[in-house]
Amino acid sequence: MPTVREVLAYGTKILEENKIDNAGLDSRLLLMDLLGCNRHTLIKNSDKLIEENVVKEFFDYIERRKNHEPLQYITSYQEFMGLPFYVDRNVLIPRQDTELIVENLIEMDFGAEPKGLEIGVGSGCIAISLLHFMKKLKMTASDISRVALEITEKNALLNECSDRISLVESDLFENIKKIQYDFIVSNPPYISKEEMKTLAPEVGLFEPNIALTDNSDGLSFYRMIAEDAKQYLKNDGILALEIGYNQGEKVIKILKGNQYENIQLICDYNNKHRVIIATKGVE
Repeated sequence: MPTVREVLAYGTKILEENKIDNAGLDSRLLLMDLLGCNRHTLIKNSDKLIEENVVKEFFDYIERRKNHEPLQYITSYQEFMGLPFYVDRNVLIPRQDTELIVENLIEMDFGAEPKGLEIGVGSGCIAISLLHFMKKLKMTASDISRVALEITEKNALLNECSDRISLVESDLFENIKKIQYDFIVSNPPYISKEEMKTLAPEVGLFEPNIALTDNSDGLSFYRMIAEDAKQYLKNDGILALEIGYNQGEKVIKILKGNQYENIQLICDYNNKHRVIIATKGVE
């Protein structure tokens, strides 16, 4: 039987030969996942022998990673806002940039018993994180994908907030009851058809295209959401959207055309446009 050190070295070599970035880190994280241990324990036991069944499973993981499958889909895990989330190829992998939209919403005062709506919930990372940090909040969350809703339900149970979230299978607002929400949040498909050709294989080959692109100019969903959200927002309700780094001015124009006010364009930690927050104008 090989040792931890030997298995890690060979796994790293395979990934490096296939030009996988951070080969050593990925190799270590995959083995940690299989052994159920942290980095300190792995290093401490580097001369320990590994059972053959674990070795086989590890190299199955390495084979998937060398073919550019994202680490998160292999381990079925991603952390977001410090919370654990199950992910697979039916939903986008939660990203740190998206935490910005949560961080801004949880700082707002929506009153004693706020109600929020998320359009396109995916893994549930946004809605569930909001519920975690806003203990009086109740969320409705929709997705066109039934499988995505099942994953959100699983993550809501994992993060102990399933009693405060209602899930709706819906194409945008189609099946949403017309009640007035304090805020609506969405990270819609915003990659243009042209940009899809330039994506890294980890994204373009593995993440669900339906959640990445509108197969057009990248702005289609902003146009539809901006128009329809007004019917579901209270006067002075908030619309919060994640956007692409080069879409800020275009989305602002869409929002202004739909009479939204107090439009804020917020940059991420790399100083790129990432979130737009706007207020529904009084009609």
